[in-house]
Amino acid sequence: MTKKALAAIFILGVRLQAFSESGDEADERKRCLALSAWRDTSVESSGAHLKITAANHCSRDFSGADTWFEVSAISQRNGGSAGSQRGRFQSTIPANGKAETYIDVACNPDERYDFRVKLWRRS
Repeated sequence: MTKKALAAIFILGVRLQAFSESGDEADERKRCLALSAWRDTSVESSGAHLKITAANHCSRDFSGADTWFEVSAISQRNGGSAGSQRGRFQSTIPANGKAETYIDVACNPDERYDFRVKLWRRS
């Protein structure tokens, strides 16, 4: 192995160690998880019933109970926010895998919306 390769491994090891010591999983969640929201019409709702999916692109699991999100219903008619809701996943988000959960957003069920979902950090 070349000196350059060994230096890269050492730097990577130091970064990983520093990250694990800091305990800041929020940045890693942001980097690893891709969230999406889709309307689930198989269930009747007084608002919008949504399926939230987390796709994990990293080689470590994330606790669903510690992975919070916020989803917003954005009106296609005028671009305004019609409602939002926060939630979390009920199951582990496996390494290189997916997890899903369902949530209701209070909004006019007859209106058309774009749904935006993002990670949310509890304070």
